[in-house]
Amino acid sequence: MRRVEPEERLIEKISLPDSVTSVAGAEISMPPAVKLIPVEHLYIDNRYQRDLARRSERAIKKIIRGFDWARFGVLLCCTVPGQTKTYIIVDGQHRALAALALGIEQVPALVVPKADLSQQAAMFVGVNSTRTNLHPYILFRGRFLAGDPEVVGLVALAAQVGVNVMLTAKSTTAIQAGDIGAYQTLLSWYKKDKEVLKTALDMLSHRSPIYGAELKGLCALLSDGLLANAVTGRVLRCVLSTKSHVELKRLVTKHRLQTGDTPTQGWALVIWRLALNLQEDQEAAQ
Repeated sequence: MRRVEPEERLIEKISLPDSVTSVAGAEISMPPAVKLIPVEHLYIDNRYQRDLARRSERAIKKIIRGFDWARFGVLLCCTVPGQTKTYIIVDGQHRALAALALGIEQVPALVVPKADLSQQAAMFVGVNSTRTNLHPYILFRGRFLAGDPEVVGLVALAAQVGVNVMLTAKSTTAIQAGDIGAYQTLLSWYKKDKEVLKTALDMLSHRSPIYGAELKGLCALLSDGLLANAVTGRVLRCVLSTKSHVELKRLVTKHRLQTGDTPTQGWALVIWRLALNLQEDQEAAQ
């Protein structure tokens, strides 16, 4: 066993690892103040904050049962220009509600002064983007409200062909033709090929809603020169307008069981084969 020398310490001063380069001298603003904020002065902005689902209620009850200031930490809040005694919670909604339930009058918070809506939303996205329990639409909506050029551009592109990228959650009965919430697929194809995405959304704009798997498969088809050049856009539109999503999904499932293809490959090939067969039938009838 190696002998531990007296001078060795388990607690030592922080120091940068060799792989991290010092950037001393960089322009960094003064850190925001940590204050004790009266709970009655705390507010939530529902334009970017998540809704309190049943899972959220369980989280609040858990905080209440095991309340501890060390685990509570500090909230992230901001003040609003022109308003006093109003602190908007950017991060820490569950902890604040637990404090309210426990009758705690003041809570510690890191307070960013005078942040407008876009700045608040940007902070919210920055804090929550690495958390796996946040619904994608919450982050997407936050990026939109923060003025993220990529998200704003995507929403505008979809609107050009009558497609509504949902920025709020909708019940099944409230969803209309052209609604879509497949945020990851949308962002992926917006980065990869905007024109392909726009064409695919246009072809699916009658769907209620537009499903991500079908959109991804159609984009894959349209971006494959060999497949896309073999059928006309008119025939593709005809197939998509006459076959429901449920019918196509059933065919895709059968195809994948027979071939072992990925979902995207399955959707692309099923739509393509239906279009090719229809096109050949039309040509034979002429």
